Parts: sequence; C-alpha cells; structure tokens
Amino acid sequence: MNSKEYYLSIKDDRDVWGSQFPECMNCGQKATWLPLETHEIERRSHAPRSWGHRCNYLRLCSVNGCHNEVDQRSHAEQLNLKREKDPDHYDLQAWLRLSDPELNAPERVTEQDVNGGE
Repeated sequence: MNSKEYYLSIKDDRDVWGSQFPECMNCGQKATWLPLETHEIERRSHAPRSWGHRCNYLRLCSVNGCHNEVDQRSHAEQLNLKREKDPDHYDLQAWLRLSDPELNAPERVTEQDVNGGE
C-alpha cells in the first residue's frame, strides 16, 4: 500500500476523530472561519504506514501559530498535551509502536517523560 492509499484508508476515522474537538488543544481557539488542523505527533515519515492512529493526533489551529509551535515541542511534551486534552485516546504503548512495532526501544519516551520528569 502506498502512502496515498494508506491516507485514504484512515481518512474517515481521522475525520470522525477530529470532529470531536471544536477547539484548538493548545490555545482553546474555537474553529470558526478557519478550520482546525490534525497534527501527527509521530511524523508520517517516521511511521509511513502506521501513523494514522487516534493516539497520534492533536487538533491545532494555525491562526495563533499553534500547529507550528507544538511541532517544535518534544514528543513527550506533545504526548502530555494529548493526555490532557484527549485522554480517551492517549496510549503511550500504542504510540511507541507506531514507528517501532516490535518495541525495540520501549524507553524512547516514558510516562515519566510525559509527566515532565515527575
């Protein structure tokens, strides 16, 4: 399956997930005239055929620069935002397996990292 076919196979679920969030997960801006964007925590290039999972998404606005700002944060910081704003789909183990299906690097990001070192 090529990348376009993969995207088409997950698009409906991605859209359904995104429709649940009427506000930017970073700044709280409501989607009005400019729609929110779905951001992937694990980049598509790092998980080319597995990035399309609800544990990997954040809803962000571009009006206030949130999409670009959040993209500059560490994975742990992005996952902390995910856990706070979308706890039903926060799953660190599933997220780790997106780019590492065999979980060869289980400590790449830990719950302690997500908690800010606490």
